[in-house]
Amino acid sequence: MWGNSLGWSISAVLVLLTGALVYVTMSAARPARATAWSDDPRHFDAIELPAPPPGALPPPSTSDADAGNFYRRAIDAVLVSRTTYERFAESGTLASPEAQQLNAIELLVQGSACRRMTLFASRPDQVINYDHQKPAIDALRLLGRVTLDRLGLLSQRAGRADDAAKYYRAGFALGWHLSQERVAYAELDVGLELLAKSAPALARLAEEAGRTEEAAALLDFDARRAAITSERIDPVLRVARNIDPKIVGAQAGDLFELSTRSKERMWRAEAVLALGRLRYFAGAGGTVGTQRAANRRVTEMAKDEPDPIVRAAAKAARDLTPEQHRMQ
Repeated sequence: MWGNSLGWSISAVLVLLTGALVYVTMSAARPARATAWSDDPRHFDAIELPAPPPGALPPPSTSDADAGNFYRRAIDAVLVSRTTYERFAESGTLASPEAQQLNAIELLVQGSACRRMTLFASRPDQVINYDHQKPAIDALRLLGRVTLDRLGLLSQRAGRADDAAKYYRAGFALGWHLSQERVAYAELDVGLELLAKSAPALARLAEEAGRTEEAAALLDFDARRAAITSERIDPVLRVARNIDPKIVGAQAGDLFELSTRSKERMWRAEAVLALGRLRYFAGAGGTVGTQRAANRRVTEMAKDEPDPIVRAAAKAARDLTPEQHRMQ
């Protein structure tokens, strides 16, 4: 009697242990599921910035030139003589010797009159990658400092309003073009930074000239830009580019949703790059199933994704090596 009871008890324990093992194994093989974050349709909408107000841009060029051609040459000029631009951005004056050597600035001014731009869309690998340093983006940010923080501001203080407006508008146009193309978040980020600097600067210039309506429109643009950034961009950014293990583990499933459902291709590209990192680390509490699903997703998208920008992100994610991931 006791022998049978003991046998049944042992059998029951074995069944429970086997069931637990099966459950754990199946759970580990299952990819992460989306959270309530993915139930909010606003997270999947395309980004829409307000239109440039009057006075923000110079009169358009009569030609159909592409601003990207001017900006690409400006980037190259900075990369060749980076020290000159850095020195001027730090402490240059209108009388500094370096002020006569800033050839890239005139290229920005010429590009500001163009109404279309193709820059990184033709070379997505320059911004869609896992490199900490992106030379072209760094060059554009440096050009923004030189154009807005030095040349524009110094010209305004010197009473040279026309020159100040030229530089501020060149900075606004660069920011607008980058924000509109936004192949990757790094491009949008520098674009929004330039808009945040140039719009208030142009408003101050308009106020000094007594153009109060123009100043008000520029400040309204800046307020709406800031609202869109905090309400529509930042909530998605915290999911798409976060490296906090807790957030990655909790919202890995949302990355899968973002990579396919988003109407904003920049977020799709950023989500795909995040899936590339998931191949090696699925965050706190992450599973092997999530890692395998991420590997399948980027492999499939690298082959079949029709959007060339998202496909470039998928190829970068597919080709991310363990060594590269350890450097993240």
